[in-house]
This record gives sequence, structure tokens and C-alpha cells, in this order.
Amino acid sequence: MAKVYFKVRTKLSHPESDVSIRVRFKDANVDQIAKTGEVVKLRHWNLEKQEFRKTTFPGKDRLVGRLRQLKEHIHNWAEQSSEKKAGWLLDVVDRFRYPEKHETRVVDDFFIWSARHVANLNIKQQSIAKYNIVLKRLREFDPDLDWQHINYQFYDRYIAFLQQRGLAKNTIADHVKAIKAICKAGALHKVNRYDDYLQFKKETEDSDNVYLNESEINRIYRANLSRHPHLEKTRDLFVIACWVGCRHSDLGKIRQETVKNGLIYFKQTKTKDPVVIPIHPVVREIFDKYNWVLPKTIANQPFNREVKLIAKAASLRQKETVGKTVGGVYSEVKYEKWELVSSHTARRSFASNLFKEGVSEITIMNMTGHRTQAAFLKYIKVSKEQQAEMLAKFWNEKYEC
Repeated sequence: MAKVYFKVRTKLSHPESDVSIRVRFKDANVDQIAKTGEVVKLRHWNLEKQEFRKTTFPGKDRLVGRLRQLKEHIHNWAEQSSEKKAGWLLDVVDRFRYPEKHETRVVDDFFIWSARHVANLNIKQQSIAKYNIVLKRLREFDPDLDWQHINYQFYDRYIAFLQQRGLAKNTIADHVKAIKAICKAGALHKVNRYDDYLQFKKETEDSDNVYLNESEINRIYRANLSRHPHLEKTRDLFVIACWVGCRHSDLGKIRQETVKNGLIYFKQTKTKDPVVIPIHPVVREIFDKYNWVLPKTIANQPFNREVKLIAKAASLRQKETVGKTVGGVYSEVKYEKWELVSSHTARRSFASNLFKEGVSEITIMNMTGHRTQAAFLKYIKVSKEQQAEMLAKFWNEKYEC
């Protein structure tokens, strides 16, 4: 029969010394010792008999009671354990001392924990809504999904599941990004012990987003909006964005207080990076139009709807071919250019036009806030023909052809 008893080993001799109480477990071929975390004054412990002396001291009854409970705890685990490998007793004692470390909590459930985590994120409601859409899709895919089964087999099956539902390739990539972010957060909070998610790939494709050249920006700026006067403020703000390179979320930061000595200063909402942009003559002209108090920006979705109407009024009707993978199938569709213009077109136009003019990549990246050259080059919209024209212009100026 298994034996559990307590003992003290010490070289100390002073009777007031605190000495550690250890527990020993013996059963057949098993003989293990572990610290209990309890201490006693040396004068209260009989080293020869390895037991408490028949004296009283403050807290003795509670100490004896804890050791008795530990002994029962070890006996119970011994009955349940078929194997008692090295370290078994250490683990059993740790479970007694720190039960919260070892209990299976409902918060560890993937969906419960993820929903709570997303709700507590310090991000925009729009971003939280996107996370919740991902969690909703995951429930549809597997309502019993847990951390352990978010592996590469899951990845392949989930991608196929989203493709069957007609999601675009870039939308699927957003799902993968969100899942990886949740799994990473779960790992940091010690509820996710699996790391297969690190191998998941966000496969994207060029979304063929258009940009506007300087002539097209001027057409928008000079467009006759007499039949749609309510669009004028949005048009002016969009043109400012074309010459400042800011996101829609930063348009409200372009105001008189942020302009100093012909430079516009603001901190980007998305990246928190500070940027400095020289004020363009057209931007100054618009500032003067509004006595340096620009109109307030409307929300992004209605802003995009109005920008499309403005681009249509500017007769941006040339055909643009857009390639897109939907449901795993690639196809190309032709649109009139005005249909593809959005608030983000302004920022892309800013970077692309400067690049075409030969402004250095580093200079443009410092203004747009791009942190890597790879991300920047993927962002700008310059065709191979335009790049060839840029090189020809460089040679002509160098050799005075």
C-alpha cells in the first residue's frame, strides 16, 4: 500500500530556525519527494521521529490540517494515476497548492474566449464587427471548434468552405488574418497552447485599385456640380486628400492649426506615425475658399458614394479591367473608371503621381507612412509602360537628347 509521510532535512541547529517540510511518497518501485511549501520552527519538529513535537504554537492546528488535506490529496491522485513517472509527486503537490493553474475553465472555450477578447479590443466598432463576422463564419463551419483543432487541416478545409460561399480571395485573406490574431492573443493569455496557426498564409491578389493622374484630379476639382451642390464639400476634401496623401480617417486632422510654415503636420490614426506634408497650391486654394475652416468629413461609406458621383460628373468613363478571384474562380470584369473611385483612391494617387515624377521612394514613404519598400511598391499604381517612360525621361535629361 502507498505510504505518504512528512519529513524535514536540515543542517540548521538553532531552535528558532524556519525549516521546510517535505512530503515523501512510496509505493512499490516509486519513491519521490517534494516540497510542501510549509515551514515550521525547528524546535517544534522532532528530527528523529520526523513528526511534530507534542507542543503547541500559534497556527499549529491549521498547519496540521493543511498537511492532512495534502496527504489525502496525494492518496486520491495515487489511486487515479496508472503511471507515476519522475516529477509525478511535484505535479500533484502543485495541483494542491495552486488549483487555479490546473483547473479547466470555461473561458478556455475558443468561442467564449474569442468573443470576450474581441469585445475588449481597443479598436473601431467597424473592426470589431469584422472580427464578429469571422467568428460567426467559424461557428457555421464548426460549432465545436477548439484551440487544438485550429491546425493546417482546419486551414485547408476552412478556405474551401469560404470559397464555396463565394467569398473573394482578399476577403478570405482577411479571415485568415483575424484568426491568426485571435490565436496569437490566446497564446499570450495562456489559453491557446497550439501554434499551427503560425503557418497559415494570407493569400492575396492585386485588387486592381485605380489611381487618378494629375489631369484627372484637376477634372474632378473643376467639375461642374451646379446640379449637385451638396457634393461640393466632399469633392474639395477628396482633392485635398489627393494632394496630401492622407486616409479618410485623417482628413479631419487637416486644418489651420496643423499648418505651419507651409507644412502640414499630423499623426496618422491607423499607424500613429507622424507625417509632414508640404501644402500644395490647390490645397491652399481650397483652404482660402473656406477661410481656413474646412468642412467636416462625413462617414466613409457615404463619402465613397458621393466620390463616385463626383467622378462620374467629371466624365471619368474610360474602361478599366478588374481581375478578381471569387469562390476560388478568377475572372475579369470591365468597369467605367468612376465606378472604382473611392476615398482611398486619393492616397494611392498621391503616391503614384509623385513616384511618376521621380520623387524618391524614401521621400514618398515618409509622407505616406509606408514602413517597407515592398509594401510601398505594391501600393503604387504605375504600369510597365509608365515606368519605361520614366526611364526614358531620365535618360533624355541626362544626355540632353
